[in-house]
Amino acid sequence: MLQKPWFTAGGDGVLLVTFDECGGGTNSGCNALVYTTLIGPKIKAGTVSSTSYKHENALRTIMDLLGTGNYPGGAAFVGDMNDFFTTLAGNIDDMPFACLSGHCAGGVGTDTATQLDGKSLRIDLTPNGVDFADVIADNTNSINISSSQTNYSMDFWANISVGANSQAVEFSMILDVGGLEYAFQHQCDFVATRLWRVWNPNSGGSWVSTGRGCSVFGSGWQHFILQFQRNSSNQLVYTGITINNTFYAWNSGLAFNAVSTTNSDNVVFRARAVGEGGTTPPSYTMWIDKWNLN
Repeated sequence: MLQKPWFTAGGDGVLLVTFDECGGGTNSGCNALVYTTLIGPKIKAGTVSSTSYKHENALRTIMDLLGTGNYPGGAAFVGDMNDFFTTLAGNIDDMPFACLSGHCAGGVGTDTATQLDGKSLRIDLTPNGVDFADVIADNTNSINISSSQTNYSMDFWANISVGANSQAVEFSMILDVGGLEYAFQHQCDFVATRLWRVWNPNSGGSWVSTGRGCSVFGSGWQHFILQFQRNSSNQLVYTGITINNTFYAWNSGLAFNAVSTTNSDNVVFRARAVGEGGTTPPSYTMWIDKWNLN
């Protein structure tokens, strides 16, 4: 079977082999660890995951590979096994970034002191008395992603110097492909709604609740995996988030039409730090590291 075209270089086949955990075949019966492997051209060879997966994760992965948005049973409440798959864009935080014109109340650079893998993207917000000032950091080099890719997992670690000083933070991937723009934007709104929200780009754009609460980041690094896709109806579909290895599904129905664009095919990765209101809004720093797109 592995000699078939879809399992050779350039193919997209995936073979998943796993076992049942109940019965005499395992030492611990139900809830025992069992052997599982994934094989295919888009699988990272030799990967051993540090995440504890269940059969529901395997089913979720299969359904995502098939491009369906319907997840039966427990598969609707878990994440897919994205860490086994090849990276579409790696070490994004190490790419050159610059603040967007009109959204530069501070600075954007790299940091070799506060980091996990050598250096991190650093965003310094210094409001200087401006209500809800912000810094929007966009990568400045050109990146293309295969137009055949439709399911995405944006994996990164974030750290905030003083989380209580922040109004909100955002993590986004803005994809232009085939004359359409898919602005996958995610906001952790610490103050106004205390919710994770996603962006609906239609009718001027608006933030929509995911139904998942968002609290001020604790001290140290926090690990996030945002999952989203574009479907065959040219819609942005927001799926859920994994926070420090726990998956949370968003509300159902978070699917919005992509908007037309004259931009050539490209992708922009974006991070935004938003300041508090008041006459003397405080400063803070946000770091992002190990930022990958799978």
